Amino acid sequence: MKTVLKYFLYLVRLFPSFNVFLLLQVTVQTLDEKLGRMVTRVVLPRVVMHSRHHYGAFSQNFTGLELEDGGGRGTSGSHWEKRLLMNEIMTGSVDTRSVVSRMTLALLEDSGWYQANYSMAEHLDWGRNQGTEFAISPCNSWKGAYRCNTTQLSGCTYNREAEGYCPIVSYSGDLPKWAQYFPQANKGIAQM
Repeated sequence: MKTVLKYFLYLVRLFPSFNVFLLLQVTVQTLDEKLGRMVTRVVLPRVVMHSRHHYGAFSQNFTGLELEDGGGRGTSGSHWEKRLLMNEIMTGSVDTRSVVSRMTLALLEDSGWYQANYSMAEHLDWGRNQGTEFAISPCNSWKGAYRCNTTQLSGCTYNREAEGYCPIVSYSGDLPKWAQYFPQANKGIAQM
């Protein structure tokens, strides 16, 4: 072990811009029993710290920020999970009011290639101060305005800033277990 440490310190002295990021564990992949599927979470220190502060998720159960697992090769594993960061710029779909959050800036800084200016982070409302359960649970267990459980032609968005609707539909077949949030196995949110 001492030899490895000596070699590392030698590299840092020889190459001052050596990327320490390469030595950190970036993600952890686990079978998440609450979500009923494999989940990949970014576990870098600044990402975890800023995520904890955003969600108010200070429980030991919050271990990292989840990556998207849907959307195909260009999205899965390379974007933030949409259900957790909704209109953040690094989710896998475009939003008309996308923001660059502290979590994305933290990821860039944790890479070792950037020094983030957190005063430039934009305000992300989605999930703010909703607690650990919001950040680690399926959306059917969320409370209040974040929960879409009845089909409505119109209503308000979670933050009361716009008109919204709850696009629940019945599919011709049962949804995969991890996507079943309603008592009927074929009921779910419409694909947008």
